Amino acid sequence: MMARLVLAIFLAAAAISCASPSTATISRWDPVSAVADARRDIAAGHIRFAYIGGRASYAPGLPEDGRTWLFVLHHYPQLEVGPQGCEQDVYFSERKDYATRYNRIMWSYVSKHR
Repeated sequence: MMARLVLAIFLAAAAISCASPSTATISRWDPVSAVADARRDIAAGHIRFAYIGGRASYAPGLPEDGRTWLFVLHHYPQLEVGPQGCEQDVYFSERKDYATRYNRIMWSYVSKHR
């Protein structure tokens, strides 16, 4: 009896964790708030760049040359925007827009202050 109860709780927890993201999660990466979030992080001294994607995540919104990307990768922490797995959900385009806007503000600051 106890084993069945534990199994039922485990299955319920697994089902809930696979559910669609909550409204709070979706609004967390709202592209409209990306510029304000980046400016707030700069003011707090949290210089980092937003990454999206899965196995080979990347930071959209940076200049296209390879040197910029390598500089950012080795000198600044990452802000993971949304799931970083291989499969992306329907909100991937919104998260990409958020990361692009966020990174443009961060890069503008970093390129003037490094």
